[in-house]
Amino acid sequence: MRKLIRLVVLLVVLLLVAGGVFWYYVDRIAKTGVERGATYALGVPTTLASADVGLLVGTVRLNDLTVTNPEGYETPHLLAVDRFDLGVATNTLMQETIQVNRFELDGVDLYVEQKLGTSNMARVLENIKARTGGGGEAPEEEKPGGKKIQVDRIVVRNITAHVQILPIGGKATTVDVEVPEIVLEDVTSDEGKGLAVAELTQRLLPAILSAVIKKGRGTIPDMDLDRLAANVNETTQALGEKARDLVEQTRKDVGGMLEKVLKGGKDSGEGEEGGGLLDGILKPKEGEEGDKKGGLLDGILKPKEGEKGDTKGGLLDGILKKQDER
Repeated sequence: MRKLIRLVVLLVVLLLVAGGVFWYYVDRIAKTGVERGATYALGVPTTLASADVGLLVGTVRLNDLTVTNPEGYETPHLLAVDRFDLGVATNTLMQETIQVNRFELDGVDLYVEQKLGTSNMARVLENIKARTGGGGEAPEEEKPGGKKIQVDRIVVRNITAHVQILPIGGKATTVDVEVPEIVLEDVTSDEGKGLAVAELTQRLLPAILSAVIKKGRGTIPDMDLDRLAANVNETTQALGEKARDLVEQTRKDVGGMLEKVLKGGKDSGEGEEGGGLLDGILKPKEGEEGDKKGGLLDGILKPKEGEKGDTKGGLLDGILKKQDER
């Protein structure tokens, strides 16, 4: 009996020691996992300044992620992210798949450096294709292990892209494109057991680039954007349906607010599109008997019919005409 008690006590002590070691090294474990996963996913060295895992409160903060350029490119980096903020279900931290209920990126800075016929982004997108079997033979090293992540929604804020434009003659110039925010829904809905960090990284980069491409239209020459768009499309084809869906989401999301204001919103329920915010001011609406009634400005600018068919002026008429009579 005493031997059994000693054995139980020894097991408890070992568990406490193991838990203490894990607690002490959990930040380092998270940092190493992110670096290995992203490096494998993109095929270029990726570093993380620090990771802060709050085991008791279920938070994870990753600081200063930097993805280096492929060899032969000179811009400061390919991609850098100031901060990742995650909220996780604490009861899943020790499980194979971690449930993430909040996933936000803030301060994304990327460079598109072009050379004749290719770019640093094209090279990395080719690496992604290779690792999915869509662009040649996959590298010999095995995929990194580690936990998987189950996340439905990712918010990416404050994206700045420095896009190099190749001139016909003279020196290359760089144009900055800013995307305030993109929201990606159902990110891992196709994977019941979640995604590895490497796979999640591979889905995120094309989606971010797609938002930059859409926002850059009209500022950057179509030829440069079309070349990058072709690279993104080829990569998402290799990654599969869910990656393509995320790219489509960014194409609809960027500039959506402006479209709601100028072009109108969702269907009104009768098969017709509801007007935008400016419609109530500028566009006429149907009256009760089919006649069109003016928008908000009509009362100010347009004349109205009087009781006997005579035309009465708008609000400004009463002001302007009285001035004339004087």
